[in-house]
Amino acid sequence: MQEGAKLRQEGDLLGAIRIFEGLANQGPYEPELWMQLGETVAQGFDFPRALRIYADVARVAPSAPEPFRMAGMVTEQMGEYEQAYTWYTKALKNHRAAGLRTGLGLCLTNLGNCCFRMGLDREGAQHHENAFQAYRLATDPVEIYARGMLKLAYGKWRSGWRDFEARLQTPQSRRDRLAHLVHARIEKAPQWKGQPGRVVIFAEMGSG
Repeated sequence: MQEGAKLRQEGDLLGAIRIFEGLANQGPYEPELWMQLGETVAQGFDFPRALRIYADVARVAPSAPEPFRMAGMVTEQMGEYEQAYTWYTKALKNHRAAGLRTGLGLCLTNLGNCCFRMGLDREGAQHHENAFQAYRLATDPVEIYARGMLKLAYGKWRSGWRDFEARLQTPQSRRDRLAHLVHARIEKAPQWKGQPGRVVIFAEMGSG
């Protein structure tokens, strides 16, 4: 599985998929392996196949929240918001049933976003408020980054941008080879604090 993860990190999605598929066909069904395959397939924008993979994992592990959340994400990417809402709701139910804190904020954020896309503004705002509560003690860079994105969406600029910097430590960022170059420039550049002088601005977001 590590070899497949390494190929995916290097941007060789087809190679990673071949590795994951080979491993999946050799032994008993391993949900984590299929989740890795689903993530790689989704990264290659094959959302229908990724959905099938996540749905299979959800059937094998019906009490686990993550397969349902990931199924919701790819379904939302496909524009099927009502179906995504159903997946996210099940993921949230599993989170609460298991008393899991890790990943709860992400699930609530996804569900809130989906509600807004469906015109369910009041429900979406409530899920986002609950997400802020769930994110309070977040230590995972993925969750801190997501919290920053949510803060920025609600106009909490100062703390939002501070949390947003966690994007440099997320697995997705580390997989992006071009982003590595951008991040290296960011780390070496002196921070601008409003002093007079010339400021060079270069694009970072969308570099992948």
